[in-house]
Amino acid sequence: MSTEWPWGSPMRDRVEDLLRDFTARGDELLDTQERINGLLAAVVALAEDLSLEAVLDRLVRSACALVGAKYGALGVIGEDRRLSHFITVGIDEQGIRSIGEPAHGPRGPGAADPRAQAAASP
Repeated sequence: MSTEWPWGSPMRDRVEDLLRDFTARGDELLDTQERINGLLAAVVALAEDLSLEAVLDRLVRSACALVGAKYGALGVIGEDRRLSHFITVGIDEQGIRSIGEPAHGPRGPGAADPRAQAAASP
């Protein structure tokens, strides 16, 4: 069904372009709102149980969810420069066994730094 516009074709084309742009920006706003809601949910989840293991697990789960990763891991190197915590998400027991025990001691760039390092895989 064709609608007659009271103005000419160039004006109609411009109005249609503006409406398409408006719709696209609305979709972008909705996507941004979903990401912000996901980030807020991650912050709230991190504060629920403040035990170290629980916080690290929720941190890895939230990171995976935010970037759409199937699995993720977080290793924390302690003051003795050895791996003090290694958290995995999305890997079944057989997969964890096939990886073996995490190495102790510095590995990879920056591993000697006693701050936590995180990685997630899409």
